[in-house]
Amino acid sequence: MPCRHGDAGDGAGTYGLSAITRHSAEYAKDTFSVTPPALAATSALVITGRARVGDRLTATTGAWTAAPDAYAYQWKADGRPVAGVMATTYTVPATLLDRKLTVTVTAATAATAATAATAVRAGSAGGAAVSAAVTVARGCAPGAGAAPRISGSAGTGVKVTAVVGAWSPAATSYAYQWRANGAVIAGAIGSGDTVPASLPGKKLTVTVTARRTGHADGAATSAAIVVARGAAPKAGKPPAITGTAKAGRTLTANRGTWTPAPTTYGYQWYANGVAITGATKPTPALRAAQKGKKITVRVTAFRTGHPSGTAPSRATATVTG
Repeated sequence: MPCRHGDAGDGAGTYGLSAITRHSAEYAKDTFSVTPPALAATSALVITGRARVGDRLTATTGAWTAAPDAYAYQWKADGRPVAGVMATTYTVPATLLDRKLTVTVTAATAATAATAATAVRAGSAGGAAVSAAVTVARGCAPGAGAAPRISGSAGTGVKVTAVVGAWSPAATSYAYQWRANGAVIAGAIGSGDTVPASLPGKKLTVTVTARRTGHADGAATSAAIVVARGAAPKAGKPPAITGTAKAGRTLTANRGTWTPAPTTYGYQWYANGVAITGATKPTPALRAAQKGKKITVRVTAFRTGHPSGTAPSRATATVTG
C-alpha cells in the first residue's frame, strides 16, 4: 500500500509504494510525488486607465481557483516583453504609440515553493493569465496655462516676436502662424517676423501650436494688437543741389540718404523760400524770374505704410542772368 510523506490536507506530498506479502513481509518499491493543481484565472484580467501616451495604466489581478499569495507582472507590446516593466502600473512612453499593449499576470501560492515569491519566479505550480490588448493612442494635447503674446511694438517695418507662453505637458517643439484681422499672412510662420507695409490699422495675432512627441497638438492664439504706421524716413545725409545757379541752366537735386529706405521721392523747388509753381521735378531749368534769388529744394521721402519724411537742401548762390 502507498505511504505518504508530506503535509496533510491537500493531497500534495511524496509517497512511497511498498508491497506486503501474505506473511506480512513488506518490501519497499518506488516513490512518487503529488503536486497541487496549477492556479487558474476564473475571471478576465483587464488593464484599467486610458491607453494613451503619458497616461498610467494598472493591471488587475482578477480571480483565481485559489487565493494567490504573490503575483508577478510582465507588460508586453505587440506580444513582446517590455524590458524591465514588471510592476502593477505602467506609464506609457511615446515609443509605444499605436502598439497593442497587454500584461501577463503570474500567480502562485506559498504552498507551491519555499516562499510565494520563489514560486512566482520559478513558475512552480503557479498560473498565468493574459489581459485583453489595448491599443495605445496619442496622449493629451499640451494646454496653454499662460497664453502666447506678441513682444515688440507692432508698427510696419518693425520686427515682432512671439512669446510661446507656458504649456502642460511641456512641448518638445512649437509652430507659428501670424494673422491680420484673422486672415493668414502667407509665409509668416516664424517665431519672429517683420510687420509688412500692408498692415497698418489691422489687428495682428499669432497662433502658437505646441507639439509633444506621441501627443496630439495643442494651439492657442495671442491677444490682438493694432498695427501702427512705421517711423517716417529720416535723412542721414541731407539733399544737395548741383549745377550752376544761372538763368537758363538746369539744377539737379541729389536726394541724400534715408532710413528706412523710401519707396519713392517727391520734390519742391523754392526761390528765396517761396515755392516755384510747377517746379516738382528733380532737374528744373532756371528762368529769368529767379534771377537775383537763392534756390533751395525740399525732398519728401515716401515709404508704404509709413508717414512721409522731408528734408531741405542748402541754398544755392544767387542766380545770375
